Amino acid sequence: EPSETLNSRRVNARWLWERLPEAAKADEEMKRIWEVVKLLWNQQVAAAYSLLLSSAWTDPAVRSIVILLLEDLRSRKLQLIANSHSSIGVAYCAQMMGLSEEETVTRCKKEGWETEGAFLKPCKYAAGGGSMIHSEQLQALTDYVCALDTQ
Repeated sequence: EPSETLNSRRVNARWLWERLPEAAKADEEMKRIWEVVKLLWNQQVAAAYSLLLSSAWTDPAVRSIVILLLEDLRSRKLQLIANSHSSIGVAYCAQMMGLSEEETVTRCKKEGWETEGAFLKPCKYAAGGGSMIHSEQLQALTDYVCALDTQ
C-alpha cells in the first residue's frame, strides 16, 4: 500500500540520519535534506516544497535527487488528489503541488485533467500508478552519503 511504503521511507530516512557520522551531518546540504525529511514527516508539504525550491543545491548528485524528490512528491499528490476529489480549486491544487497556478494547470492538463474556470477536474489513476524513486537514484544518494562519510 502506498501509505505504508511512504511511511517506511520516512522511518528508513530517520534511521539513516541516526547512523550517519557527525561529519556527514555537518554538511550544509545534508542538513537541508534532513530538514525536508522532517517537514515531510510532519506533513508540512508546502514548507518542504519551499525549502527544496529555495535552496541552492551545489552538488550535482544532490541536485538531481532533489529534482527526483520534487517529481515524486508532485506525482503522489496528483494521484492522491485524483483519487479523492471530483474537482479542486486551481489555487489549492497549486499549493499542494508546490507550483504556480499556471504550471499546475499545464501539468494537470498533461495528465488528462480538465479545467472548468478556476477548478480542475482530475481523471482517476490506476492503483499503483505514479512515479517512484528508482534503485539508480537511491544508489546515487547512497554514494553521496558514503562520500561524505569518507571526508
